[in-house]
Amino acid sequence: MRIVVAGGHGQIARRLHPLLTARGHEVLGLIRDPRQADAVSAAGATPVVCDLESDQSVVDVVPSADAIVFAAGAGPGSGEARKKTMDRDGALKLIDAARTWDARYLMISAMQAEVPRGDEVFQAYLRAKAEADAALRKSGLDYLILRPGRLVNEPPTGQIALAEELPRNEISRGDVAVVIAELIDLPAAKGRQFDVTQGDTTVKAAVASAIQAKAPVGQDTTQSPALHALAASEVDEVPVFTCIVYVAHDEQGVSARVANLEGIEHRATGEREALSKVIPRFKQRVAELHASNTEIPWIDPLPPLRSGEQQRFVPVHL
Repeated sequence: MRIVVAGGHGQIARRLHPLLTARGHEVLGLIRDPRQADAVSAAGATPVVCDLESDQSVVDVVPSADAIVFAAGAGPGSGEARKKTMDRDGALKLIDAARTWDARYLMISAMQAEVPRGDEVFQAYLRAKAEADAALRKSGLDYLILRPGRLVNEPPTGQIALAEELPRNEISRGDVAVVIAELIDLPAAKGRQFDVTQGDTTVKAAVASAIQAKAPVGQDTTQSPALHALAASEVDEVPVFTCIVYVAHDEQGVSARVANLEGIEHRATGEREALSKVIPRFKQRVAELHASNTEIPWIDPLPPLRSGEQQRFVPVHL
């Protein structure tokens, strides 16, 4: 495969280049500064000067490619403006290029990008990532979104956790590179999104398990997934943290997915309940509503799954 790595001089990219070339891929590393070319070449990739924040067309400098890895970013010390122009708009520019090339697109994103946290600059970074992810999902491309935990520069361990949703944790950049090299040419990874952190499973075993796991709610259903919500006046409980709930119909009944919810707080008592107690009651409640033909309110039109544009507070009557 001919693989374009955006952010070709970045820390993940320079760990990724030799892994891809060792597998027989041709690797092109996009860089904005010609002075970075020697380091990219030393890592095994062909440097290509292309500033994603300029009007320069990627297709003009790279006529064809089979896959893209978006590993670019404005980086530490940059402000809110560059989070938009690089982390979001740079990713969007490569979506356009991928359409021209008919290339697979592997996005390196961020865990729980839709959950606002941190200072204003970090929140701008998360919004940029969430918006880029949402655009990729709607692009019609063969895509894969990888959301690492907090990145560290420790040596790779070869032991990871990989799943659609994981608790936040850290992971070495080297291990992220190994996971990308393993996933980039797997057809079964098409249209999937995975969190990845340090763990206790080998990369090959973790990838195989994640690929075989049940597809996201709504992916193979007869109706599109939808965001479920009830009016705030109707709820007895209120989420302490962001709660995004997805419900999907299929021929087997109703399934529910709760994302980014750590616990709920009861208004009357102030007591809190853990996520493990909340999900079963929510699923039961939705099933009851469906079985009794009670009209379930749906937000329509459906926003993209996990989009940063979704409402961030979803009251759920349990």
